[in-house]
Amino acid sequence: MKTLYTKVFFLKKSTWQKIVNDNSNMRVIEDNKIMSVSFDYYNSIILEKLKDYKKIKVAEFIGILLQSIYLYDTVLTYLVDRLIKQEKIIFVNKEKNMEKHYKK
Repeated sequence: MKTLYTKVFFLKKSTWQKIVNDNSNMRVIEDNKIMSVSFDYYNSIILEKLKDYKKIKVAEFIGILLQSIYLYDTVLTYLVDRLIKQEKIIFVNKEKNMEKHYKK
């Protein structure tokens, strides 16, 4: 079983105000620093993980991603959906058995 540790960050008022005023899509914590990033930040990780599977159900793939990317499932679903719309992931709908696979 994997243990998830939660860190508490205490921010100066000016740092918090900068984050609030920043017009980026998401914020991530990397090297104990809060960074503003675009929605594309996780694309390479998602696509690399998807290469391990020829075909996979959407829900199953999101579950796999949740093991290595600590985001809400709805956020991961949104990021995968963006990749589908960008045609970096092919979406195949087979009689209620929805699958996605990596575009080669």
